[in-house]
This record gives sequence, structure tokens and C-alpha cells, in this order.
Amino acid sequence: MRKIRKIPIIIFAVILLLSSLAAVLPEAKDQPKFKNLKVLPKNISEEKLDSIMDNFNYSLGVNCIYCHVRADKGDELNFVSDGKSEKDIRHPTRPRR
Repeated sequence: MRKIRKIPIIIFAVILLLSSLAAVLPEAKDQPKFKNLKVLPKNISEEKLDSIMDNFNYSLGVNCIYCHVRADKGDELNFVSDGKSEKDIRHPTRPRR
């Protein structure tokens, strides 16, 4: 009879332990998913990054291809590449302080 009473306690303890571990372990969405971010935080959300980039496009009067090179295949852009000097914050046309 005593073994039967211990089973619910053991099950509760295991559930409590697993819940505690789930709360402590980092979630996959907290891992950085963007590469080569030099100024913005590496764990920025996709929505926030898109919003900032859209603001850059509007404010500068340019589109994405102004700073980003095309990928090797297709019409996609290679956002990681630093292949264009316009992407560099120390661009030669920018006045130095």
C-alpha cells in the first residue's frame, strides 16, 4: 500500500523538476539568428530588424541593393556580405569626426 501512495508523489516531483528545467533553459528563439550584425543586437527580432532597415531605406532614399550585394544565385541578397563599401559605417563619402 505504501508503494502506491509514493507513485503520485514521485510523478509530481518529476513534473516539477521538468517544469523547472524548462524555465531555466534558454529557448531556441533567444538564440541569435542573424549574422554579421555590428551595431544592432545579435538577438534582435526579425520584425524589429525589418522595421529598422525599412526606416534606413526611406530615410536615405535607397533600396536594399544600395548596401547589400546579390547572392551568388537568383535574385536574393546576401545580407551577411560586406562586399559593398556603402554598407561600411566608415564609408569614404561620410565625413570623419
